[in-house]
Parts: sequence; C-alpha cells; structure tokens
Amino acid sequence: MLDENFKELGRALKISEDVATVQRFLTTMMRNWMCIFDNADDPKLLQVLLGKYLPVGRHGGIIVTSRLRDAMQLASSPHFNILFGDLDEGSAINLLLKHAHKETSENNLKRAGQIVNALECQALAVCTAGAYMHAMITCSLDTYYLQFKEKSKRTLKYKMSGESYPWTVYNAFMLSFEHLSGPAKLLLQICSCLHPTGIPVEMFQNAFNYGFTEDDFHETEKEVIGRGKMNEIIKCLGTENDLLEIIDELGTFSLVSYNVDHEHPTLSHHAVIHSCAYETISLRDNIVPAVTLILSSGTPVGHSEHDYALRRKLLIHVSHISMDELEHFTMKGHTRVARIFAESGYWTQAEKLQKKVLSLQKKVLGEHHPDTLTSMNNLALTYTAHGMTEQAEKLLETVFSLNKELLGEHHPDTLTFMNNLALTYEAHGKREQAEKLQEQGLSLRKQLYGEHHPDTLVSMSDLALTYRARGQTEQAEKLQETVLSLRKELLGEHHPHTLTSMSNLASTYQARGKTVQAEKLQEKLLCLRKELLGEHHPHTLISMNNLALIYNARGKTGQAEKLQEKVLSLQKELLGEHHPHTLTSMNNLALTYTARGMTEQAEQLQEKVLSLQKELLGEHHPHTLTSMNNLALTYTARGMSEQAEQLQEKELSLCKKLLGELHPDTLTSMGNLASTYHDLGKTEQAENLQEMVLSLMKEILGEHHPDTLTSMSNLASTYHDLGKSMQAEKLQEEVLSLQKEPVAEHPSNQL
Repeated sequence: MLDENFKELGRALKISEDVATVQRFLTTMMRNWMCIFDNADDPKLLQVLLGKYLPVGRHGGIIVTSRLRDAMQLASSPHFNILFGDLDEGSAINLLLKHAHKETSENNLKRAGQIVNALECQALAVCTAGAYMHAMITCSLDTYYLQFKEKSKRTLKYKMSGESYPWTVYNAFMLSFEHLSGPAKLLLQICSCLHPTGIPVEMFQNAFNYGFTEDDFHETEKEVIGRGKMNEIIKCLGTENDLLEIIDELGTFSLVSYNVDHEHPTLSHHAVIHSCAYETISLRDNIVPAVTLILSSGTPVGHSEHDYALRRKLLIHVSHISMDELEHFTMKGHTRVARIFAESGYWTQAEKLQKKVLSLQKKVLGEHHPDTLTSMNNLALTYTAHGMTEQAEKLLETVFSLNKELLGEHHPDTLTFMNNLALTYEAHGKREQAEKLQEQGLSLRKQLYGEHHPDTLVSMSDLALTYRARGQTEQAEKLQETVLSLRKELLGEHHPHTLTSMSNLASTYQARGKTVQAEKLQEKLLCLRKELLGEHHPHTLISMNNLALIYNARGKTGQAEKLQEKVLSLQKELLGEHHPHTLTSMNNLALTYTARGMTEQAEQLQEKVLSLQKELLGEHHPHTLTSMNNLALTYTARGMSEQAEQLQEKELSLCKKLLGELHPDTLTSMGNLASTYHDLGKTEQAENLQEMVLSLMKEILGEHHPDTLTSMSNLASTYHDLGKSMQAEKLQEEVLSLQKEPVAEHPSNQL
C-alpha cells in the first residue's frame, strides 16, 4: 500500500514513480511539506519504515500514528512522542457517565473516577464500559468497578497476539463479551475473521437461505469441519429476524455499528474491538472454514445491479482472507469468489483461485469430468481477459477436444466450448479461424435447436462480431438485425440479451458510417438500461461510453466530453481507479480531448493510463499496447513526432513479439509508425513500411476492409510526396472503385 501511495505521489509531482526517487525528492525539497503515515500498526512495517519510506531534511514534517509503542523509535527526539487515546480524568468521567446514562451525583462522580483511572482513561475502553452499564440495567457503577477489577486479575497473564492493545480495552471488552448471548458471540467472532468495515448483512441472509447439498462438498477434513460449523451457525443464528435481533444486541453494547446504505445495510466495528473479538476464538481451524463458506454461499450469482453492487462490497472481505484460508472454500465457492475478483479486474487473484479448484477437481473427479472441463473453460476465459490469449487458446483447444471426444460434437457443452475457442481465436487475431469455427457452431446449433433457440442466437451474435472485426460490416449488420428482431420477439425488448444485441448493432452502424442510426439506437438503449438497471450498473456505464464514442464520430465532441467525464467519475466511485473499465474510460476521454484540440490534457491522461496499465497488467498486455499507441498518436498531434516515433517503434516491437507480425493490431501499429515516418520527412522508410502493411492487409483482411483502404490512401499520399504521381493516382483510383459506399474510418486504434 505504501509503495502505491509513493507511486501516486510521484505521478502527482511528475517525477519518477520509484519509491527511492520520491523519498529523495522530499528530502531535497526546499519548501515546507508534511507527510502523514496513518495507522502504522504492523510491527513488521516499522522495521522498513525508517529506512525505505521516511524522508529526512529540515523543511518537512512527518506524523506517524500507531498503536505500537515501538513506533516511538521513529521520532528524532523523545519530546516528539505524543501518547493519544488518554483522556484527562474529567473528560473521561463525563464520557463514561454519558454512555452509561448515569446521573452526575457526588457518589457517581467518585466511583466513575475510580473506573476511568482503572481504564487508564482510554477513550475506547471508557465508551465500552459505559455501553455495558447501560445495557445491563442491574449493573451500577459500583458493580462494574468490582467486576472489572476481578476480570483484570484473571487476564493478567493473557498475552494477545497484537502485543500493543491496552489491557484496559481488552478487559472492558471481555466484560461485555461474556454477557452476550451465544449467537451474538458467534456473530461477532465471524465478523472478526472479515474486514472490520462494511460487512453486508445480506451476505448472512443469502448464506442461510442457500441450502447446502452433498454436491457442494468433497469430503476433506477441513470441509467436514467447515460444514459442521456452518450448520451450527445457521441453527444458532436462526432466521432473518433472529439475525437482526442479534445485531441489535451487539449494538446495545456498542460492539458493532449498523449502517444503512441504500439496499445493502452493513456492519462495522472498531479495529481494536475487531482484534479483541478475534482473540476470543479458541478453535480457529473450526470457525475459519465456516466463515469462508458463509462468504462464498452468501455471494449472489445474478446479473442485476443489486447483485453486482453486493459482489463489489464483498471484494474487501475476500481480499482480507489469506490464500491459505481460501482453501476452505468449496469448489462452487471458489468459482463464486473468483467471479468477485474477475469482475473487479483482479485477474491474478481470479486465476489463482481457478487454478486451485481445477487442481482439486482433476484430483477428485478426474480430468475428463464435466465439472473439470467447465473449470478449465473458466480459467481460459480469465486468461483471455488478462491478455494471455496464447495460454487461453491452448487450454480451450484441450477442453474442446476432450469434450468432443467424451460427449460428442452435438453436446451443448461442446458447442459452448467451440464458441469460446472461436472468441479466443478472434482475440488472438486469428479471425479467419474464428469465423470458420463460429460458422460451424452456428450451423450445428441451427440443426439441433432451430433458429429461435437462445444458444443459436448467441452463435449468430458472436459470428456477427467476427464479421465486423474482419471488415465484413454488411454481413455483420444483416445478421445482427436478424438477432435483434428474434430476441425482441422471443425475449422481449427489455431482456438483457436484447439490449446487448441493440448495443452490438449500434456499433456496427457506426462502423458502416451510419452514425445517425447508431446514435438513435444507442440513446434508446441507454434510456432502457437506466430504467431497468439503474445509472450505476456496469452495462449502463458501457452504454454511456458507447454513446459518447458515437457523439465523437458525429462531431459532437462537447457532448461526448461531458458524457465521458460523467462515466469516468462514476466508475472511479464504483469500481476504483485501477479497474480495467475505468482505465478504458480514461483512455476514451483522452481521445475526445485530442479531438477537441485539448492535447495537453489528453497527454496527461494517457500517460497516467499507460503508467497504471503497465503496473496492473504488465507492459505486454494488449490494453497496455493500445495505450502506448494512443499516447504516440497524441504526441504526433502535439507535434512531438520524435517521441511518437520512439514509442511506436517500441510498441511495434512488442506487438510483433507477442501477437505476431500478421496480427491486425500489429499491422495497425506498422501503419501508424509509417505515418510518423512520413511526418518526420522519412518518406522512403514510410513508403517501405506502408507497402509491407498494404500487402499484408490485402492478404489477411481482404482489399475491401476499411483498414486496407486506409492503408492504400496513406501509401498514395506518400507516393505523391515522393513525386511518384502516376503510382499515387493509380492507387487512389483503386480506392475509389473499392469504396462502393462511404465507410467511416475504422476505429481499430481505439480501446
């Protein structure tokens, strides 16, 4: 986390993101600055904080807040150590009587003084004690004082793992904890295994209603313990009404706070209370598996905005659990939690989880079991999303081959795997192979299910996208219009699949230059998604983004900019700045800035996107390469042709290495570099590269593809500048003859 904070500071200061460089910058800075390290409560952190992170120098001030007494060693003088959390006696007495709802009589003030001194005037301990006395109507100040002194004797030798938590807080907590009902104790212990804030109440309700079956478990010792504890928890916590009563009980003792957040009420508690509750768990090997079962079975699997929002809230809790503890999940639980990670763009964590369940399934079920093949398919889809298309392709080819051998070519799973393999071929740039496989799959589904079956419509839709990617926009349009018509008839206009078809058709209209039709369809789609899903749903945000792209294509750059800024703001709030969708929106907004002549803002935004993608996805990810390409185009627009040339040469080298020389994205990169050579006056280099690009595009994409026609026009321009007028004229005439209708510039350089 500190590394990320220093990198962010480096970006803001427009210096290197290297931690040491940022530290040196602050050390040598001749202006006043302040650096705050909050909640430095990890003992291991203190060992590296001084050497790696803390700047030195006369112009800066550093504040470190910590519950660890060892943090005092960081101060340059003992005079700079300030112990917070200790109230003065008068303030502590007032706080205690307020929370206990006791009168300020002479006797009460005297006994309250003894209690707060016993509690060392610790604010949290005083609040906990006051809440306890208010909850226990028979507990007077005198009674509490005697109980606390007795509790202190019994816990004198107890050592907590956190080493730094005050005994006073722990003793005050234990007095309250011991008076809780069994279900309340159990719920508090469960919460202590999760992140202390934002624990969705609905997660418990979903888990209790899940209804485990034998199919959910493969009998390992940990799962047996976990399931037994899970059943005990369900029996103990009871119904939804019982759960709310238990929460009220915990709230009465001020051990949790109940936060109403729209549709998702959550529980939170203080970090120290969280640690104290965790210390009360005697057999952690029993309860941790049960907690993971609650977390996984409480994860919704639907596609509504409500379900998506709940999965987003659960991200912090699945991230709080260690990878070792994740082993307690059932196979189905692994799949659910992997989805949480994948939807948030945490491909690495999703991949690790999917590999674990796949390994277990191979061992327990065998490689040929349908569930094993499904898990292999899911892992391959994560590889594709992570830009690891080669690994995805190999895995899906294995899955498809095995399923075909075991279940036959006509089995529904075989056809699904065939379709997914085709999509991976398309992502890998093997569009001809993708098209052939999709046409085969569509033919089989029509034969087996008929044209109106949902799976048949999925195949038609995916094939249309491949047609569009190959420049066959007329075929794509016809197929998508058929799919949309059938889905409206069979599923209704408001069905998610129908809305997806509207989106795909609108994008094809745009690719064909039919921007008026595209705009109308996207505006209708956005209206429907806002109505059905809400403005904050990911699909609604995608529609807003797509509409902005059409506004750009129609020259309505002002409207595009406003819409994209709104989308970006919502995605930062809902998904976080590092989510792939957020980075895509930042990239698209930068392209709009460029179109509006705001090239400086575009450059700053694209440099930020590129930096984040290098860090999160790696330099070799396709999205990172696209961002390098877009930034280079902005450099060109700003007259920084030399910087553009350097970046494009690097990007082209990576594309050739990762995607191969014949990949469409590689050809686009070659074309862009050739244009930069042309701008720099390197017309012979531009000519050689453009001739190579045109030859390859004719071979791979066909001479009618929009990118091919653009390459022909660019080469004609270079011929003209080189004085080769006859060759230029001949090529331009060929372009005109091939353009049977106006074609919009193909947006292949956009993310």
